[in-house]
Amino acid sequence: MKKILMLFFSLIISTSSLNAEVSLRHLLQYDKEICLERLEQATTEELWDAFLQGQAELFFEPEFHWIATQDWWKEVKSILEIGSGNGAYLSRLADQFQDKIFLGVEKLPLSVRQANERYARDRVEFQEGDAEIFNEQLTNSAEVVLFRLTLQHLKKPLLALQNTWDYLLSNGYVLIIDSCDSAKKPRIQLLLSIKL
Repeated sequence: MKKILMLFFSLIISTSSLNAEVSLRHLLQYDKEICLERLEQATTEELWDAFLQGQAELFFEPEFHWIATQDWWKEVKSILEIGSGNGAYLSRLADQFQDKIFLGVEKLPLSVRQANERYARDRVEFQEGDAEIFNEQLTNSAEVVLFRLTLQHLKKPLLALQNTWDYLLSNGYVLIIDSCDSAKKPRIQLLLSIKL
């Protein structure tokens, strides 16, 4: 029987108790002018890549510790991440679980190229694909399908989950790690209430 597991993190940033100037001083390690100049020169692709790198680090430790303690995780060997971005998260996961095979699927060609250049190796590879378009080659290919901070960006998350169901082996798991954003709460509740 296929199972869906969800791990939500509440991403709440409160600035009410912090002065904006103090926050900026804390965040900027270099001269303010140099930082602003570099940001203005950065391409959208560079900014997105830096964001994905940071996002991979954001909650890795608690996620890793939770995943590592799950009995079902210890038994699985093939992991498919839908929306793998530049590969930073999946690579880090692969470093921790060297007995598993990892495949990342990402819609953006540049991110796929970056992932393969930086992180592809034995047991870890990346390919282009769209969560909302069924990929027959992925049918019955994974024991775990991972969505990490991905469903919230999709126009049709239910369609992505329906596709995922066919990608799973018969005793597989869908692992959803996402933020708990109060602005998207109705959409999350909708996803939780739908039986696949």
